[in-house]
Amino acid sequence: MRHHLQRHLAVSLTIAAAALAFATGTSPARADGVSAYDGVYSGAAAPAMAISGCGQRETDIIIHVKNGQAWTHHHRLSGQVDATGNLSMQDGSGTVQITGQIAANNLTASETAPEKPKKLGAAYNNNGTICSYTISASRG
Repeated sequence: MRHHLQRHLAVSLTIAAAALAFATGTSPARADGVSAYDGVYSGAAAPAMAISGCGQRETDIIIHVKNGQAWTHHHRLSGQVDATGNLSMQDGSGTVQITGQIAANNLTASETAPEKPKKLGAAYNNNGTICSYTISASRG
């Protein structure tokens, strides 16, 4: 009986610690642009949109930028933002496909890729093709 109570207490404390970590935002499952977890965005700021492109109505990709990492709604991109706001993103082969500049909390850039591109960051559009995009972003 005593062993059962000790085990129950240990489980309760583990659950309480996990709940506290989640409440304080230290859970590794949060993809808020700060953590290294590549999952669905759950930060406090307005979430970014999923990538979209050729053949679809929406050709804007909203990117959330925090600590030099660029995120869409679902994916951390393989792009980096340096201290002066320069943005560079690569496709799956490491070829730079997007360059831009973040200034006054906004980034405007354009990207042109082949009709059958390799993986761009961590996301494809729905058609598996990427045409031209206008990208806007804000610092997190």
